[in-house]
Amino acid sequence: MKKGKITDWLIKSNVIQAEDRDLYDYACRSLVFLFAPFVIALVVGMVFSMVAEALLMAVPYVVLRSFCGGFHLKSIKLCLVVSTLSYLAIFSIGVFVSCDIFYYVTAVISAVSIDVLSPIVSPNKKIDSGRILHFKLTAIILSTIILIVVFVLFIMHIGHFSRFLTLGMLLTASLQWPCIGGSHIID
Repeated sequence: MKKGKITDWLIKSNVIQAEDRDLYDYACRSLVFLFAPFVIALVVGMVFSMVAEALLMAVPYVVLRSFCGGFHLKSIKLCLVVSTLSYLAIFSIGVFVSCDIFYYVTAVISAVSIDVLSPIVSPNKKIDSGRILHFKLTAIILSTIILIVVFVLFIMHIGHFSRFLTLGMLLTASLQWPCIGGSHIID
């Protein structure tokens, strides 16, 4: 996707003013980053004939990622390729591993990891120092809610679906782990 292509079209069509370009470029990028995980999930879900499960796994990722921070790639194209492969790899765990204890432990480890590490501030995703506490508390609250839902689903014997919520938390946490040593962005 050429940077600003949609914004250029909106300006040429007299829908927006040229001076609003930066705002609309940001909005378009934000929409791409919001919907890309669901598109990736849809494709992966269709490959495995498990669309509901794949979309369910995307929910915790989308909800948590903006408050947790973590590893980023500079290139959108490379990001989409790596994201798709990561999503596919972690989704495969849900397809091939059926041990409930594994998911209990993974859910707790992912939630604790998210709570302790969030937010990871990277050079291209800066956060005001006054908002860091807000992001941390939001990440803790959201991960706790998701963890409770995971365990309620297990208790209700709907563990099949809770495993994919767990894997969505694992995906989010796993993108924080490479940053522990300080590396946030790869070219």
